[in-house]
Amino acid sequence: NYQYGQMLIVTLNPYLDTNNTDMPIVHTGYEFVYCLKGMITYTINQTDYELKEGDSLFFEAHLPHYWKNQSGEVTKFLLALYPTDENDMPLKKHFPSS
Repeated sequence: NYQYGQMLIVTLNPYLDTNNTDMPIVHTGYEFVYCLKGMITYTINQTDYELKEGDSLFFEAHLPHYWKNQSGEVTKFLLALYPTDENDMPLKKHFPSS
């Protein structure tokens, strides 16, 4: 059984979010987030987690989640997606236009 992960550096301009806060993201596997610069709010299963530079989160990705940059500054974070179903496409769920 081959499994793979995807790692990205995400840059969010001020006041941007995942554009689907009404329909949170859900996928298989796990997700890891590490804030590199600025501040990001991750909402997981209706609980907000504010990450500042150096903070991280690791969670089961079947929990409904989304992110938003509520600050007036650019935010950068490392996003690692590790699906447990090879047919799952978490990257498309996080970035539908890509």
